Amino acid sequence: MTDLEMWSVFFQYAANPKYRKIVNSVIESKEALQMAGNVLMSISQDELRSRRMYQSDMDSNIATAEARGKREGRNEGLRKGRQDGIQERESVVYI
Repeated sequence: MTDLEMWSVFFQYAANPKYRKIVNSVIESKEALQMAGNVLMSISQDELRSRRMYQSDMDSNIATAEARGKREGRNEGLRKGRQDGIQERESVVYI
């Protein structure tokens, strides 16, 4: 396989797990491809870490918003209950 063909295989199939054995054999055959494979793995790991951090941040934001919504709903319910109680007390006629 020529250098061009090896690079072609690397770029075309490196991200596809189905072709992992072929890509690994191509990577092992040339030092420059080994370096490219290492860089690709590093980038992939960074991307995975970034996705996990993003998901964790989103989960945290949702949990915070839910807690805030519950707290505001509870407080609004208490205010409404107090107002209704005051209005009911004022509307009672004592004989």
